[in-house]
This record gives sequence, C-alpha cells and structure tokens, in this order.
Amino acid sequence: MFAARNQEKVKAAVLIDVNHDYYTDKYISETLAQQKDDIVSWKNNNLGFYYMATNLRSTVELMRKTAFPAKIPVVDFINGKPFWKDAEKIDRWKKCHKDFVDAQPNRIGITATGCGHLIYHDNPDLVIRSIVEMYTKAQQ
Repeated sequence: MFAARNQEKVKAAVLIDVNHDYYTDKYISETLAQQKDDIVSWKNNNLGFYYMATNLRSTVELMRKTAFPAKIPVVDFINGKPFWKDAEKIDRWKKCHKDFVDAQPNRIGITATGCGHLIYHDNPDLVIRSIVEMYTKAQQ
C-alpha cells in the first residue's frame, strides 16, 4: 500500500513471502473460522495478530483494488517449505507469486529453498544481500 501511495519515494522493493491475491473469499472465511478462538486470546496478548485477523477481509479487499506500481523493481521471495500440506494450496501460492513476477520485466522471483514463511529468520544473509543489491541498483 505504501508503494502504491508513494511511488516517488519507493525506488525498489524486496517482498518476503507476501500475499499476492492468494486469499479468496472462501479462504478468508475458512481462516477466520479456524482462528476464532485465537482471535479472542490475541485481543489480550497479541494485538498485532488480533488486528491483522479482525481486519483480514477489509485488508484483502483493499489490496485487491491496489496494484503494485509497475515501475518499481521488485525481488519477490517465496518460501521453500510451504506451510500447507495440501498440494492445491501450495500450487496456488506458487502461481500467485509467479503471476506477480511475470507481470513486469523488472521483477525477480526467488524461492528460498529450505526456508519457511519467516525467510528473513531462516536465511537472513539471502534477504540482506537482496536488499543491498536492490539498494545499490536504485542508487545508480
């Protein structure tokens, strides 16, 4: 959202296992149903998760309407160890990332082999190198 609203300020982006229109309405409903009990406890002990969950539907709807700016170069990381066991969900996750990368020639997709969702935790050097490379290119 920041990049879309501030295109003149954003020179490049490194996206770490982000949601590229993966969340269908059905998936949102399933996720919120699964998190129902967690949401109640998060209100008291994890406000970040609480607000992320309670705003999930509206966040996804807003982001569906907001294209990532085509002119901003991107490195798009996807985890190498998906959090789902279901092959259909894994394939859909990979496809949404591939579609995002393929939409513009200034986008690079990287599968972080051996990493889970927290790629920056599992392989910080990979993420740091990508940030440094994108920063260096943006300065030229």
